[in-house]
Amino acid sequence: MYAGDQEDEITLMYRRGDYKILNAIYDKFGYSVRILPDNDNYPDYKFAKVSVRSSPTFWAWVVQYQGSVQIFESQYRRQLKEFLLDNLTGADPVPQS
Repeated sequence: MYAGDQEDEITLMYRRGDYKILNAIYDKFGYSVRILPDNDNYPDYKFAKVSVRSSPTFWAWVVQYQGSVQIFESQYRRQLKEFLLDNLTGADPVPQS
């Protein structure tokens, strides 16, 4: 579990048959993860519902998989984009001496 303001249920997407990612999801969130039924609109993907607290630790966990793990809900994708913009684009640049 990750520290953050509140616990949310987030749906993670990963490529069908990518058992390395599925194992990483189980390792991080435990075997209480719910694997959702197939979605006809996304035939190449599987979905896992996890309970997390939105935090930099969680966003960094998602980013480390370089797109192999994606967030399905748009509001959480926006939070991830904000995290990346704040932390990778130099939003608070260090003053040059």
